[in-house]
Amino acid sequence: EIVGNKAVGCLAGVNEKEIHQSSCIGKISGDSDVGGLVGASIDALEENCYARGNVTAKTKNAGGLIGYKKNGEITVSYAAVSLSSDGNKRGLIAEDDNISIKGCYYDKDLAGLSSGPGYGFSTVNMKYGYGTLDPSPPKNENGPYYDWNFDDIWEHEKSGDINDYYPILRYSK
Repeated sequence: EIVGNKAVGCLAGVNEKEIHQSSCIGKISGDSDVGGLVGASIDALEENCYARGNVTAKTKNAGGLIGYKKNGEITVSYAAVSLSSDGNKRGLIAEDDNISIKGCYYDKDLAGLSSGPGYGFSTVNMKYGYGTLDPSPPKNENGPYYDWNFDDIWEHEKSGDINDYYPILRYSK
């Protein structure tokens, strides 16, 4: 469990550079700008990342992956996080300003909402088996994980023992 005040994240409170191929699973809480991976991201890049668990922001900005993001990019990442806040909460990034997003998803059932940046999918479509939205060849461009690199970076978590059937980074085993 990670507890803080402002800009609280499992991997970093504040990111001003680059984060690649990283993951966090846990319970993160604070007053504001709380994210499953990063609390606040300024002029930064997050790529091939995921977060799972619970995020609580007492006053504002509970984000599944990032609490607050300004000027930057996030690509090929997902969040499967339960959110709680008296203020703003969103499945992937709670509050954003001038950002670019590509290939990012969140579990809308766990988040309890389906708004904000990124694409929200139901739990059954986010976990291996992917409901009717199988990302395996032939890929479904309307499903989660479309065009992700499952050859070198990501892996389908088929056993449920490592990441509860959500995709994992290849180093996670």
